[in-house]
Amino acid sequence: MRFDEAYQFVIENGSPLEVARIEHILYRKLPPQDVLDHLHNQQNADGGFPLFRKKSNLSAVGASLYALWWMDDLGLLNSQLAERTIRYVLSQQQPDGAWDESQDLQVYDPPIWARPGVENTRIYLTGYALFWIAALQREAMAEFYMGIDFLRRYIKADGSFIGYPHSTWIATSTFILAEGVDSTEAHKGLKYLEDKPIEDWVDSQIGWALNCFSKAGLPQDHPLIATLLDELVRRQMPNGNWISEDSEDFLPSVTVDILKALKSFGRI
Repeated sequence: MRFDEAYQFVIENGSPLEVARIEHILYRKLPPQDVLDHLHNQQNADGGFPLFRKKSNLSAVGASLYALWWMDDLGLLNSQLAERTIRYVLSQQQPDGAWDESQDLQVYDPPIWARPGVENTRIYLTGYALFWIAALQREAMAEFYMGIDFLRRYIKADGSFIGYPHSTWIATSTFILAEGVDSTEAHKGLKYLEDKPIEDWVDSQIGWALNCFSKAGLPQDHPLIATLLDELVRRQMPNGNWISEDSEDFLPSVTVDILKALKSFGRI
């Protein structure tokens, strides 16, 4: 893996937030004040982060869960910023144990993965919310297990979860955190992902999955982890970056995510 090229790609092309993330991930440098101010200014009064990262927009569960990755990268998971975010997330749990986006977000014509009332989105958000609750060691509450019971209903016979592909690695990581790697759901989910053709993975998906599994405590010699790490090394682009499933605007952020995963599993 060409580390220097990857690092330089982020430094030259990344936003101040992305540069601050990689500097803390690799070198434990404290984030500059302007980056901290940006995060605090982005956070809404309810503790959530706005849809599309646009300050004037209402808070969204998915955007808030994504923001927790930024805080993790910057060493801020024990901060008041993160505490207010997770409290917002907890406040959005539905009576059936699931998470969903607010109907008020419809005014923004949100993408399908942020559209309220869509089953696939509810599964995705529930797994994602439970992942962070468990990762932050907040799972000792009845609400958490209500969510787990909801999520358990949506695993298919092959080990994948109904809905978006992201839901499977997020939910599988959640079950590892909640019940251990030998739980039925975790075992089936890992087996499904191990058998998934490597060409069906986009680089950014590999980085996201690896960072979830790193939080869940999987070792670098686990068959799935080893395969995905090797694939990332093989796929690095000439400029040092990796490919996003979204637009080219996300290339620096994806490269940060992948460098984080490689570091977490001892490849850097």
